[in-house]
Amino acid sequence: MKVYADILFLINWIMDFFILWVVSKLMKKSIPSRRIIIGAGIGALLHGAMFFLPYLHRVYNVLGFFALAMIMVTFTFRPITGREFLNLLIALHVIAVAIGGMAVALFYYTKVGFILRKNIVHGIQDFPIHILLLAIIISYILLKITYFWISRYVKSKTYYPICIYFNGYKVHVNALMDTGNSLYDPLTHIPVIIVEFITLQKFLPESLQFLFMEKQEDNLEIVTKILEESQEEQLKIRMIPFSSLGTPNGMLIGFKPDYVDICFKKGVAVSKEVVIGIYNHTLSSDNTYQALLHPDIIQ
Repeated sequence: MKVYADILFLINWIMDFFILWVVSKLMKKSIPSRRIIIGAGIGALLHGAMFFLPYLHRVYNVLGFFALAMIMVTFTFRPITGREFLNLLIALHVIAVAIGGMAVALFYYTKVGFILRKNIVHGIQDFPIHILLLAIIISYILLKITYFWISRYVKSKTYYPICIYFNGYKVHVNALMDTGNSLYDPLTHIPVIIVEFITLQKFLPESLQFLFMEKQEDNLEIVTKILEESQEEQLKIRMIPFSSLGTPNGMLIGFKPDYVDICFKKGVAVSKEVVIGIYNHTLSSDNTYQALLHPDIIQ
């Protein structure tokens, strides 16, 4: 059987791209598409080198593929902690296995008679590409449903008392660790804690308080005017883009606190690398919590 390097590279590039893309979506990692494209290209290039080059072909095995996955995860997601790196690595392998298993299932359960006869004669090299793409779509949907179900019904809700310090003020709030909170400050890529406006009101200058009380925080023209007039506060005020159901292109006003204390059972952690996003509604109907904690801060 002839193996063409360009075809092998292209197929691996496409597959690695879709696997990394699904990982980024399921793990809620906001990363540029170009990093996924380049990360997939690196994986495809190294896979081709392992296959064709004699001195690298000796690592064309499980350990080699595991090392290859580590390289792709490191370049594409740039994990900060060892736990984050391990979670991404596990997710990549789970998703790759899920897509592969779904592809094989579709291979045997669509046009069964024709495909089985073709498979017996020609082997797995005639694997239809449309089956592979369909497997990616179905696997992504099933993984998304599974992740949602586990997050909502299996994992217990975890609350953390936090204390926010800013310009000589401090406020205590109860925060829910929210796996769905994937907001980052676009300038510094610092994770965002979402906090109710009523809790933060004393932190804010009167101009911003008036903005939220009049429900004008979504009016970019008024927000820009206030920021231009408040030069001192402008140094720490941030505009954080977000998307949600019914608000595909929303904008959240936030600020950089001096630091935040997060209370654990074994002690208190202090974080200065955090941004507070101001939410002008109620987060909990029974006031159990007043903030949504970003999972990266806990990690």
